[in-house]
Amino acid sequence: MTSQGIRHKQVRCIRPFTSLELQPGGEVSFCCVEWSKVPYIGNVQYQSLAEIWNSDTARYIRRKMYAGEWTDVCRPEVCPVLISEGWKDLTLEGNETRLFTLTERHIEDIGSAKTFMQASPTYVLMSNLETCNLKCPMCGPFREIYAENRLGAPFSCAVDKQREIVEGEDMGALERVAREVHTGLPDLKVLGLTGAGDPLFRKDTRNILFSKRKNSNPKIALFTNGLLFEPKIWKKIKHNAFHYVNVSVDAATRDTYENLRRPGKWDTLTANLEFLSDLRKQGVIPLFFINFTVMRSNLEEMVDFVRLGKHLGVDSIYFQKIRGIIWNRENFFDGPDRDETLLKRLEKLKPEARKESGSSTTVVFGNL
Repeated sequence: MTSQGIRHKQVRCIRPFTSLELQPGGEVSFCCVEWSKVPYIGNVQYQSLAEIWNSDTARYIRRKMYAGEWTDVCRPEVCPVLISEGWKDLTLEGNETRLFTLTERHIEDIGSAKTFMQASPTYVLMSNLETCNLKCPMCGPFREIYAENRLGAPFSCAVDKQREIVEGEDMGALERVAREVHTGLPDLKVLGLTGAGDPLFRKDTRNILFSKRKNSNPKIALFTNGLLFEPKIWKKIKHNAFHYVNVSVDAATRDTYENLRRPGKWDTLTANLEFLSDLRKQGVIPLFFINFTVMRSNLEEMVDFVRLGKHLGVDSIYFQKIRGIIWNRENFFDGPDRDETLLKRLEKLKPEARKESGSSTTVVFGNL
């Protein structure tokens, strides 16, 4: 392997060779659009996933990766993969636990520096519909609401915003894509539900979870706010093979949670987290993670959040900064509300949080 972007049996980022993410409006990307300078590689309104996978733009990005010129297509200053994860081994080892997995066909394609992949994606994330039961300042259309009124979001607009999103989608295309995910991607190993909205609130992803298919059943990586993950829902979805369940929490106390994650209720969340903890202890769910988006309002709860994770017996606790190009008062990292005092405080809290985790729970600081 002689390409500059490939070292001996390693590649700088594996996602252009293994993954697809479905975005609102039918757009498709390799990863989070905010991590990329060339975010979109196709659109499911006009193309099949197979066509998008080897589109001209997809092949251009792979070409740049092979040439070692990823800064032309990536934003390494914000991408946690390029910031903290390092080079990726071209190996089948660890496929049982990895989200982005390789097959022998992938290794052959990458080793030959092919831009037209014979192997299909092994991971698909459905971030294409931002309908949710919460209205949070760090997420989806509500970043715009917060940006328009930085002294407080007009939550009465939230229902209208979600209606606009749903009406703007071609639901027929979404149904076609759901079928194609199960029948047209032979190497698919993991289906991510969802990076936008909540999979137990969205009708399309809920239908996927409820359905029982005879063929092509990838493992499910479930991203949820946890409020709907109740025993009665579990009975309807437990036939799925789960890769992990990842719950976005963003707080360690009732007041902070109910202020940031409206109209969520702390008692409902904690009861469901305890239920998930029991499923993890029973081995029914292989991995259980919780997430924390660091903001002005919750910064001082980072260490307590680690304590919460240890109590629940989670496998990993993931911290990330509030992100996006639309600023609001919660974002002290960038833009007009950047706060050097809070940034220095963060650097003191990070080692405290890591120390609190001990050896039983992994703490990851993502793009912090």
